[in-house]
Amino acid sequence: MTLQDRQLFEFLTPDCRKEAGVVRRWWLGFSGGLDSHVLLHLAVAAKLNQTHNLTAIHVDHNLQPEAGVWVEHCSAVCENLGVPLQVLKVAVDEGASLEAQARQARYQAFEHLMSDGDGLLLAHHADDQAETILLRLMRGSGVRGLSSIPEQRPLGKGRLFRPLLSLPRWELEQYAEQNQLNWIEDPSNSSLDFDRNYVRHQVLPELLQRWPHAVQALGRSVRFCAEAQSLNQQLAAEDLQRCSAVKSNTDHAGRGLDYNGMLSLSRDRQCNLLRFWISDQAESLPEEPQLLRILDEVITAREDAQPMVCWGHYQIRRYQGQLYLTDNRWQLPKGKVDWDLTGFRIGKGDQNNALNSGLDFEFPFGTLSAQRDDGRGIPLKMLGSVEIGFRQGGERLVIAGRQGSRSLKKLLQEAGVPPWQRSFIPLIFVDGVLAAVAGFWIVEGFQADQNQEALGFSWKPEL
Repeated sequence: MTLQDRQLFEFLTPDCRKEAGVVRRWWLGFSGGLDSHVLLHLAVAAKLNQTHNLTAIHVDHNLQPEAGVWVEHCSAVCENLGVPLQVLKVAVDEGASLEAQARQARYQAFEHLMSDGDGLLLAHHADDQAETILLRLMRGSGVRGLSSIPEQRPLGKGRLFRPLLSLPRWELEQYAEQNQLNWIEDPSNSSLDFDRNYVRHQVLPELLQRWPHAVQALGRSVRFCAEAQSLNQQLAAEDLQRCSAVKSNTDHAGRGLDYNGMLSLSRDRQCNLLRFWISDQAESLPEEPQLLRILDEVITAREDAQPMVCWGHYQIRRYQGQLYLTDNRWQLPKGKVDWDLTGFRIGKGDQNNALNSGLDFEFPFGTLSAQRDDGRGIPLKMLGSVEIGFRQGGERLVIAGRQGSRSLKKLLQEAGVPPWQRSFIPLIFVDGVLAAVAGFWIVEGFQADQNQEALGFSWKPEL
């Protein structure tokens, strides 16, 4: 059966087909080149433009003088096929890693478009997969990296699909010629200055001369690596459940990792667990040297030490038996921030529906929430002008129900809050007076009486 005779989604695995079945609107990345033109032609043959509001997306990186001509070409093709075209302009800084920057800008543009129920079709094929695994081998990637290009994955609020990933490029060329498709060639695709082009034009052809089925063989290796990575993930999830922070007095401090529990694991499982735990919270993983330093310097440091390993803008720190991932991009607001809690106040009619739903104030470093806490929080009738502030140093308070004032620094230390997080705990001010420390205490004089309508304040750090 030729590509001409097959349905577009026959190329998807059963799991992919199941996911694709719930898509309500399709987007399609359309560069105007051979691969994406074939994919667009197949999508129209599958009548996605009639059933799923198919829309083509052309990302203009503005890196070539011909960029305007490419937009005109894509517009003409889409008009001929009866498919709307949306052109997205992105900015890419010319310099090192131009390929990576362009790719990142492109995917960010795609992600911004995606809504619930959306699917994005991209035209990667088997030769792209082979090139990717060769490049990652040269970078010393592990099983996770050698899993290479996935057939599907979440993207923003939607999902990304690559239905042509099992097909070699020659089959797409054959289809394009049979259907008399016209496409554009990016002149940068022939430049050997780019690593991928070097692999495409120099390395892969040599391999195919010696091993004609090299592309298929590399594709099998990718699938085996993906299976191994899936098993690694399952094992890491089990280890994480055993090693997650369980002390109730430190739950507020973020997703800590009990390093004493890690010591019972083999070194390989420690590395696997760390990668899994970090990847769930951070945008990038540490390189192998940093990962080994976490094992050799942070976990095994003496009890009174404060070890730290950094990569990019992330750090791994240790405190009271736990590892923490932190982000040095955190910046506190200057001065206090107004917080409108009108919806929680008494006598506001329908706005009282908000009393059961909670209200969040988002910071880059965490989420502050207000919720009903009758008889425990701050009385609703006391909520005047509410502001959010942060430690300036020297704060003292009397906690409701306790005798004598205490320094806020000492109280947070006793509560087990890691030192680097103490300045980021939100303070709630009512009419300019400190009334609560979010997630911890209500100040004397602001405590609600039993059964009195009141608000409590919780704090969830981002890292």
